[in-house]
Amino acid sequence: DCLAGSISNRVFRKEFFVPKEKLGLVHYLYEQAEVLSRQDEAEGAFLRVNLSVKTEELFKRLLAQAGTA
Repeated sequence: DCLAGSISNRVFRKEFFVPKEKLGLVHYLYEQAEVLSRQDEAEGAFLRVNLSVKTEELFKRLLAQAGTA
């Protein structure tokens, strides 16, 4: 259990594409992760971030829910 906790808090570098209709969720990454770069395109934005597994899972869940709301 202690190992699982430490893994979820480890930081990894990930890249996300956030579609333009969901760009309102990007604030979550700025608040909960370290945004290394952002490239805006016509369809949305590419973000390279350092974040924990836990934060990544929560962000992916937010993205999925935003698609059905």
